[in-house]
Amino acid sequence: MERVSILTPAYNSMKTIFETIDSVLMQDYPEIEMIIADDHSAEFDEETIVAYIEAHKRQNIVNYQVYQNGENLGTVRNINDAIRRATGELLINLSADDLFYDEHTVSVIAAEFQRTGCDHLVTRRAAFVDDPQRILGLIPSDREINKIAKCKTPQEEYISLFIGKFYNRASGCVFCYTKDFIAGMGYFDEAYRLWEDGPFFSKLNLSGRMIHCNYDIISVRYRLGGMSTGNMPPMLHSDTAHFLLNGLESHNFKGFRRRIVKRKYYSLTSRHKRALTNIISLFKYPDVCCYLIFRRLFCNHG
Repeated sequence: MERVSILTPAYNSMKTIFETIDSVLMQDYPEIEMIIADDHSAEFDEETIVAYIEAHKRQNIVNYQVYQNGENLGTVRNINDAIRRATGELLINLSADDLFYDEHTVSVIAAEFQRTGCDHLVTRRAAFVDDPQRILGLIPSDREINKIAKCKTPQEEYISLFIGKFYNRASGCVFCYTKDFIAGMGYFDEAYRLWEDGPFFSKLNLSGRMIHCNYDIISVRYRLGGMSTGNMPPMLHSDTAHFLLNGLESHNFKGFRRRIVKRKYYSLTSRHKRALTNIISLFKYPDVCCYLIFRRLFCNHG
């Protein structure tokens, strides 16, 4: 049985991290390594976390690493550093404010890798706000999964990520991969500071491969209200603009789809207030704005 490394990037997460740790300690998989990588939080208490793991771990926790970066590296570099430290062949992301779905999660994921021979996997997540036992819904939803299934090629999948038809297909919080795979892909792109998953998935598509998903597996209880679901931090805003610009420069978009991406890029980079930006956008890209309004009114319901 191969070792599985659980990678937990943390930042200002002391209020939730012990729930995350408990969800790892309860796993029934026989050989687990825990890696908790704090990205220079002010309140990170490494000594308390280590003492907690020591007091509660069982024999299946064969190794653990708890450390804090000497400076704030950003999400992407922090995860890459944890990957390089990992001693397992199979790596599973678990954010410091999320939890594994149940005690069988790691075993189910490992079995999927063994069954299919895949080198990466995206699963489904169960969303909650305060109480992990009160699930608000599954991501992606059943309706989104039906739309996701219409993408048949890497190119279609790539385009969907840029034009707003990705439908929660994949997220870094439910991303698992072999160490050889992630190293062979060049790790997560450190040209970005906070956004690791979108640029990586687009690179995977451009290499001619589709994202391997199994939505029958619900692997994570996903806490809403975090960085990816709340207000966009300025550095993530910058990452997104950089991503869109790279897409435009790659010449993978033509015609109307290109105008959709250009309108998104304009909205992100405009120095005007939001209301004025929307008005200018309506004059610059009237066809795109009308399309987006129509889609919001008639295509995103039912």
